[in-house]
Amino acid sequence: MNIAYHVTPARNLKPILREGLIPRRGRRARDAREPSKSIWLFADREAFEYGVMNWLDNMFSDRTRLAVLGVDVSGDACVRNGIELRVPGWISPKRIIVITSDLK
Repeated sequence: MNIAYHVTPARNLKPILREGLIPRRGRRARDAREPSKSIWLFADREAFEYGVMNWLDNMFSDRTRLAVLGVDVSGDACVRNGIELRVPGWISPKRIIVITSDLK
């Protein structure tokens, strides 16, 4: 099993656990001029910790509770981009576990 990490506002947990992770091109992706819909994950725990400590935490309001998800990316067509993985396809909820729903 190859685990990567996804951080999202905790309010997104119910739909994610019901529907899985769906590739999107949200505000941050548009700001970064990402060309296509994708799911962005931290490649490993060390990358997750680095990202949260150095920049991701600044992307959300201080009042926003964050959830951390462990995602089994075994067999996915992942593209590594530094500390992140880009997954172009849907990830089933069966491959997602909640690590915490109260990060902040």
